Amino acid sequence: MNLQEKTRRTIEIYNLLDKSYAIKTNTIRINTHNTREHELAKCLVALELLYLGKTIITEAIFKNGKRADLICIEDRLIYEITHTEKPDGHKEQDYPLPILYIKADKILKMEMIKKWKTQMKN
Repeated sequence: MNLQEKTRRTIEIYNLLDKSYAIKTNTIRINTHNTREHELAKCLVALELLYLGKTIITEAIFKNGKRADLICIEDRLIYEITHTEKPDGHKEQDYPLPILYIKADKILKMEMIKKWKTQMKN
């Protein structure tokens, strides 16, 4: 993606967000109202996207007051981490971008497998 397209997408995403909250890219924000597992999984997804060279916004608040776990600007995609809750279709109505649901426990298990494989090599 060239710089002009990235700038256009960034502006497009920013225009969806509530300007009364500080919007910071590539910063992982923690919401202490969520479980530790939820927040850890969100951090792992955010780190993976950052390592892929993507631009992210975590805990993004839209103009309608709804909060998304993570937005990837280049992909125009919301990442929602689910822990105990199940996707119920309400977020699709509330969010102005497509949503990818990711189960926290699957992210955490994958991370543990990566660590185990690294330890086995050493």
